[in-house]
Amino acid sequence: MILGPISDRDGEEPWTRGVDVRIERSDWSAVSERSIDHAELSGLEIDHEQVTRRTNVDRTSRRQVWDMARLADGRVLATLGGVRLESWLPSGEREWVLASQSVGRQIEVCADQQSAWTNTASDQVWTSSGLIDPFSSVARVSLTDGQVIETLDPGFPAIATMDTKGWLALRNSKYAMSSTEVVLVGPDNQSVKSVNLGRLDALNYSFQVRQASTLYFVAGSGDSIWNGTTQVMSVDATSGTVTPLFPLAWEDQPDGYACSAGPAIQVRDAIIYAGAISSNRAALPGNRFVVRRHLCNGAPAWVFTADYPITALDGNDETVFITLYSGELLALDAVTGEMRWRQPLAIHEIPVVPMSLVAESSRLLIGTLDGRILDCSVRPAAATPD
Repeated sequence: MILGPISDRDGEEPWTRGVDVRIERSDWSAVSERSIDHAELSGLEIDHEQVTRRTNVDRTSRRQVWDMARLADGRVLATLGGVRLESWLPSGEREWVLASQSVGRQIEVCADQQSAWTNTASDQVWTSSGLIDPFSSVARVSLTDGQVIETLDPGFPAIATMDTKGWLALRNSKYAMSSTEVVLVGPDNQSVKSVNLGRLDALNYSFQVRQASTLYFVAGSGDSIWNGTTQVMSVDATSGTVTPLFPLAWEDQPDGYACSAGPAIQVRDAIIYAGAISSNRAALPGNRFVVRRHLCNGAPAWVFTADYPITALDGNDETVFITLYSGELLALDAVTGEMRWRQPLAIHEIPVVPMSLVAESSRLLIGTLDGRILDCSVRPAAATPD
């Protein structure tokens, strides 16, 4: 075994050395609890390079996988803490990685699948000089070799979304009571324009709609997130026309309650999105939801509720898959909202927390809190993943 030395507790460079320990027993099934003493746990101290050679494992820790995409050639793209973008071959080998000092948050693949826009974000930091606001770094990356082709500086911390026509939208994610700017980048990755939307609510940080025929946003129009005036809006990128569609809440909320939206997909003439009902007074049981809304009038076709945060959502016009922070994967009927099945996610019986999701007809990609990418097949007969 390779163990961490006791000196790591007080050392100036922790996690850079290990202790090489060898313990032998003729029958490990007969070993009793606490029968290995400290003397047997001592050994030769080795450095980081020796640890890597001995274990044949990259000791660099991986963090949350925030977004993923699968390309037509079978490659998988992922973005995570410390990684702007990485590419995995269908064989499971990593093709290349583009590191980052910030947290990789979003991937939007360009229509030709030769490049992808990526968005990284820093945290808000307190320093001796005061509060430093978070910032974004937006770059287009070649999917051939992982090199940066170009960068964009929208002048504000951004959240990204893209429609099926290839228009990229970068919205100012800094909370403000006034309207916020959205920068639009054309399918040619050259033409740039901007439009203004209503207030960005703190509860509606990201409304990333996959398979969107146009650009969708959530924006507030009143002076408070609690007054029920938050709207779902569409933006025609060609003309810059902003069209309010319907209130985010499909029914009146009591005073002091607010509706928020999260990951979403468009299926035919409807949007299916996850969100929560929040209160400025107390936590609410069953306040997480998935809802299907008609684009023409916002009428809800169905509502599914849950007790835990919904971390990701994807699917098609038949099945919607959602992941919960509790470590569960659920499949819903996209037409009726009925739950088809649910199951906990685990690797070798160890639970994992899903953070991102890509759904295909017979496969699911699941990115986890501890930096793993799970490639799962869905068995047609049982309709549950392997």
